[in-house]
Amino acid sequence: ALSGKLSIDRDNIEVDRYNFKFYNDYISHFYSNKKSYLSYRDGVIYVDRVWLKEKALVHGEYNIDTLKGEFAIASANFSFKNRDFDLVSRYDLILKLDRERLFIDGTINPFGNTITYEAVGSGISEDSDIMIVQELLEKEKSALNSIKMRITIENDKPLKYITDDINIEFTNSLILIKDYNRDLKLLGTTTINSGYYQQDDKRFYLDKSHIYFSGNPQKPLLEIKATYIKEQYNIQIFISGTTDDPIINFNSDPYLTQKEILSLILFDSTGTGNRSGTELYALLGGTFAKELMKSLGISVDHLLLGQGIDERLSVEIGEKISDNITVIYQHNNGRDGVKVRVDHSDSFETNIILQPPNSSSIEFLYKSD
Repeated sequence: ALSGKLSIDRDNIEVDRYNFKFYNDYISHFYSNKKSYLSYRDGVIYVDRVWLKEKALVHGEYNIDTLKGEFAIASANFSFKNRDFDLVSRYDLILKLDRERLFIDGTINPFGNTITYEAVGSGISEDSDIMIVQELLEKEKSALNSIKMRITIENDKPLKYITDDINIEFTNSLILIKDYNRDLKLLGTTTINSGYYQQDDKRFYLDKSHIYFSGNPQKPLLEIKATYIKEQYNIQIFISGTTDDPIINFNSDPYLTQKEILSLILFDSTGTGNRSGTELYALLGGTFAKELMKSLGISVDHLLLGQGIDERLSVEIGEKISDNITVIYQHNNGRDGVKVRVDHSDSFETNIILQPPNSSSIEFLYKSD
C-alpha cells in the first residue's frame, strides 16, 4: 500500500510525505514526513534527496534507457526493528545498477541494541546426527548471482545476541565479499566479550572468545573459552580448531582429572561408575560442542564421537553434499578412512567404506520402526 502527498512542476517532483507498506517478515514499512525531491530529464531519473524513515538519505540517478544507475545511501542513526532485530546503525553505502546486476559497496557500523534471531530456525531440520542447513539451490536460478558486494561491518559498542539457549555480547570486525555468480565470503573476526550458554540446567559462562572467518561463513576457526562452576570446582572449557574438527580441552580448580571433569559436567558428580573417560568425552562431544556451535549458527553437518574397540576415541565428521548423500571422514581404532552414506529411504541406506591402504567394504542397512 502506498500513500502520500506530492506535487509536480514540469520535470520536478516534490514529495511532501509518503507511507509505503508491503508484506515481508523483515523490511515492510518505509515512510517519511520530510520533503523529498526528484526530477526527470532526457530519460534519466535524478534522485536529489529522498528520505527513508526520516533517517537515511538517498541520492543518485538512474538512466531508463541504459538501465544503469548509481545511488548513495547514508544515515548517521538508522533504526531497524522487528521481531528478531532491534538495531541502530550508521550506514554509508553505494549501490550501482547495471541492468539486472547490482554492486553494493560501503560500511555498516552497528552501535546498539539486540539480536534475537535464531541462527538455527525454520530453515534447518535435523535427522539423527545430520543437520541440513538448506536445500542445495541451483546457482543459475539464484537471485544472489546478480549481486556483487564489498561491505565492511564494524561495531565498537557490543551488540547483544539473545535466544533461548544463549545470551552474549559481541563485537564485529568483518568484511562481506561477493562477486557475481560466486558464493558469499566472510573475512574477519567476531569477538564474544561476555555471556553464557545454557544447556538444560547447566550454565556455561563464556569468557572473552573469538570466531575467525576466512571465507566460508559456515566454517570459521574457533577460540571459545567457557567456565562452568559446580560446587567448589571451577572448570575451564576451551574449544579450538574448526567447526569440522573441533578440539575440546578442560582445566579444573581444584584439580580434577579429565575423566572427573567430564563426569562432573555430565552427571554432577566426579564419580564415573563403569564409564571410561573416552565414553564421557564422546557423550560430551555429542552434546556440548555440537549444541553450542549450533546455537552460534555454525554448521556441523555430521559430528559423532564414540569409543573404538580399543577404548580410544573414534570420530566421524562429515558433510551432506546432496539430499541423500553424505561424505564422512572416519577415525576409528587408530585408522583413518572415508564413508559415503547413501540414504535410499527412511528405512534403507548403503554405506561405502574405504580405509587405505587395502581395506574397503559395503554395508546395506535396513532400519525398522
